[in-house]
Amino acid sequence: MNPIYKAYLEGYEFQLNSYFSEAWRRFKHNAGPFIGMGLLFLIINIFMSYLPYFNFLNGFITTLLFSGFYVFCRNMDLQTQTGADFLKGLNYTIPIMMYQVLVFLIIAPLFLIVFSSIMPTSTMFELFSGNISPSDIKEHIQLDSIQNTGFFMLQVLLVFGIAIYVSVSYSLSIPLIIDAKLGFWEAMELSRKTIGRHFFSFLFFWILYAFFIAFATILTLGLGLIVLIPFSYVLLFEIYDQIFKPLDELESID
Repeated sequence: MNPIYKAYLEGYEFQLNSYFSEAWRRFKHNAGPFIGMGLLFLIINIFMSYLPYFNFLNGFITTLLFSGFYVFCRNMDLQTQTGADFLKGLNYTIPIMMYQVLVFLIIAPLFLIVFSSIMPTSTMFELFSGNISPSDIKEHIQLDSIQNTGFFMLQVLLVFGIAIYVSVSYSLSIPLIIDAKLGFWEAMELSRKTIGRHFFSFLFFWILYAFFIAFATILTLGLGLIVLIPFSYVLLFEIYDQIFKPLDELESID
């Protein structure tokens, strides 16, 4: 049996304090590279958002770039980390792309079905492609077209509930693709099943963490994101590492 399945088959403890403390220790040890590369990737993200016809790829490219953080974190344990590790997420372009496409295909049709009753389909496609921002869609919403408000709100809650479930359940997929070298579907299913053992612990954790990021961002006038965004990827790797406990004898990630 591949040891990576042990947490799913035998169970594990959800240790929030340990995740945070070890992630912060790891982050402090190489704060300069983490913050520097995080800032560079954020600048690329902002630049991509202004490129016509390419801004719809913004989310994928950002995920792909930041996936290099998992390579750097693993190689920190092996004391073989280099700055080039931050770009090695590009070696996993195809499986990461397949992962994101599949998640999109799960969630997008649900939004299209529900919100097609209150806004034009073309507007929703523009929203998904990044050509308009969520703050602009209020100009296109036609609430008077709703036939049954109660049923519509129930549909909205169901769609957002599924979207949250998918986001939480698959949150460890990319570390499994990169560090455990699983195929994208195998990684997604292992992430879903393993997180499912403590789903509500993960759910409440990510909700609280999102509120913390929002509060810290407001408090620091946005400057806190320079630290919080790269730390979030280090934290995610630490959660993965402590839950799945990869092989004792590790090799540097290529």
